[in-house]
Amino acid sequence: MKKLAILLFIFHSQVIKSQNLIPAVKVKADLDGLVTLLENIHPDAYNAFGGRMNFYRDYQKIKASIPPNGLSKEESYFLFSGFISKLHDGHTYLSYPGIAQPATKNKVFSPLSWEIASDGLFVKQTTSVYSGLKGCRLLAVEGESVDSLLKKVSQLQPCENKYGAYSNIVWYLSDVSFLSRLLKFKNDSITLTLQKPDGKLIEQTVTYSAKIGQPVPTVNSGLFHYKYLDNDHKIVWFNFRTAFSREVLEQMAAQKMGYQDILNSLYAKYYPEKKMPGNGEDAIAPLPSLTETFKRMLAEMKENSATHLIIDLRENGGGWTSSTFPTLYMLFGDRFFAHDFKIEYNKRLSSNFLSKFNTTIEEYNRTNNTSYRTGDYQFGDFVPFDSAQTTVQRRENYIKSVKRYSYNDGLLLEKINGEPVYSPKIIVVTSPSTFSAAFHYAYFLKKLSDAPLVGVCSKQSGNTGMETINIALPNTGISGSVSCSVQMFFPNDKIAGKSLDPDYPITWDIWQKFQFDANSPLLYILSKIRSGEL
Repeated sequence: MKKLAILLFIFHSQVIKSQNLIPAVKVKADLDGLVTLLENIHPDAYNAFGGRMNFYRDYQKIKASIPPNGLSKEESYFLFSGFISKLHDGHTYLSYPGIAQPATKNKVFSPLSWEIASDGLFVKQTTSVYSGLKGCRLLAVEGESVDSLLKKVSQLQPCENKYGAYSNIVWYLSDVSFLSRLLKFKNDSITLTLQKPDGKLIEQTVTYSAKIGQPVPTVNSGLFHYKYLDNDHKIVWFNFRTAFSREVLEQMAAQKMGYQDILNSLYAKYYPEKKMPGNGEDAIAPLPSLTETFKRMLAEMKENSATHLIIDLRENGGGWTSSTFPTLYMLFGDRFFAHDFKIEYNKRLSSNFLSKFNTTIEEYNRTNNTSYRTGDYQFGDFVPFDSAQTTVQRRENYIKSVKRYSYNDGLLLEKINGEPVYSPKIIVVTSPSTFSAAFHYAYFLKKLSDAPLVGVCSKQSGNTGMETINIALPNTGISGSVSCSVQMFFPNDKIAGKSLDPDYPITWDIWQKFQFDANSPLLYILSKIRSGEL
C-alpha cells in the first residue's frame, strides 16, 4: 500500500493527453482539503494507516506523485479514492465523476453482467453473441486470478471485506476504462478464464462495445412490496428494497435537514414513470409508509395463518436504520424494547456533523444536557433506548418521538400496546448489496428471532465507520462522503466484525441447481421450507 501512489500514476499517459487536465496546484489543494475533512470528521482516520505519522507519509507521497502538468478529473478521482481505500470504510468514499454521464462513443462496455455467489463470480447475463457463457464461473482475467484482482481492487476502492472487493471487481469489469487500471491489455478485448457448469475450463476472448451496457429493464415494484409465494397463502415474500420511506423524509423535513437529493433519487429509481411534484411536502406524501405497509402485511398473514415471512434485503443499500424499528416492534412486541443488543456507537461531534443537523455545539449541549466541545467523541449505544427506563417507558417514549414526525404512524404503533401484531417464522435474504441500515436490520432480526440468513455475505462489516457527512472538493468537482461515527456490533470479535456470514450460503453450485435463475435464492428457500429444514 505504501507504493500506492507510484502504482496509481505509472499509467495511461496516452489517455491523460486526450483529456482536460486540472492544474497540479488545484489537484493538490483538493487533496489537502480531503485530508483536512478526514481529520476533522472521521472518527478514526489514522489507525488504518498505522498511526498519524504513516497517514501523513502516504498523503505526502501521493501529493508528490501528482504530475507537474496536472490530472484529469477522472484521474484525480482514482488518486484520491486509492488514498482513502486504506480506511476500509464503505461510508467514506468518493463518487465516480462520470457516473451520471450518458454513454458516449468513446465508452465501451462489457457484453457480460456478473453475479456474486458465496464462493466467487459467475456470468449472470450476456448478449446473444456470448449466450453460451451464462453461468460460467470466473477464474481469471488476462491470466490474473480472481484472488489477485481482489487484492488489487482493494487498493483502489474502499471496501470493508472480501464481498465489497467482489462488488468492486464487478464494477471494474463493466467498463474497459475502469478495468485498464487493474490490468494491461490491448484494444477493447479481454481474455477470461472460465469454468463451465459441467466443470470444463475454457479461455474466452470478450470484446467490449459502445452498443452494450444499457441497464436491463426491471419490473418496478416501488420502495418495498409483499406477495404470497404459494397458493395456500402461507409463505410471504417482503421485498424490502430501501430503508427510505415516507416517514424518513417527513422526519428529515421536520428537522430541516436537506432531503431533496434523496427525494429525487427515490423517484428516479423507484417511480420513474411518475412526475415528482415540485413542492417537497407534496412529493413526500405519495411515498409509502413502511410502518403502514408492514402492519397491513402482518395483519393479512395473521388472518391467513401464514407460517413464513421471507424478508429479502438483496437490493437494499440502506437508508435510515431507525425506520425499521416499528417493524421490529410489530414482529416482537416489547421484547424489542427490552433487548440489550450490546452495540457500541460512537460519533465525532465535528463542526460538519453539527452543520448537518443545523445546530451548534452550544445548542447540542443544551438539548442533550452535555458539555462537549466541537470535535469531541460521544460514546453511546447503537439502539438509543435509555437503560435506566423500564421496557414500557422505552416503548412509550419511542412512540412519542414517532408522533412528532409521523403522527399517524405513531398512533398505529400506540394501538399495538406492547404485543406483536404477528410472529411468523422469519427468513432473511442477503447479498453483498445488503448495506448499512439493511445490514443492521438483518442483524436485529437474527438476534431477536434467530432468523436464518440465506444468500451471500453483505459487503458491510459489523465494526466500521457509519453515518455520512457529504463532502465536495471545489477544484476537481469530486463529491463523496466521510463517516462521522463508528459502530461496533462485535466489539470483542474482530473476525465476526468483518463479515456477517449467512447460515445458508448461496454457492455457485446452488445457483446451478436452479439453472442460474434470477430467483434462485428464493427457489432454494422454498425447497428448504418444503423439506422442513426452514
